[in-house]
Amino acid sequence: MSQALEVKRTKHIDVRYHFVKDKVLDGVFKVEHVPTDKQIPDVLTKFQHVPEFEAFRELL
Repeated sequence: MSQALEVKRTKHIDVRYHFVKDKVLDGVFKVEHVPTDKQIPDVLTKFQHVPEFEAFRELL
């Protein structure tokens, strides 16, 4: 694979990365860690025990 083709295939990633990075540095975006037990979308993709499922269900 030529280097030119590789750059073309990944350029959109570079553009998006630098856009987000600039917004974080400007204070527009705030990046913070969210632990797994607080990830509401996980209820749709991972097994949840009944108490956790019911708590997440109420949040949806």
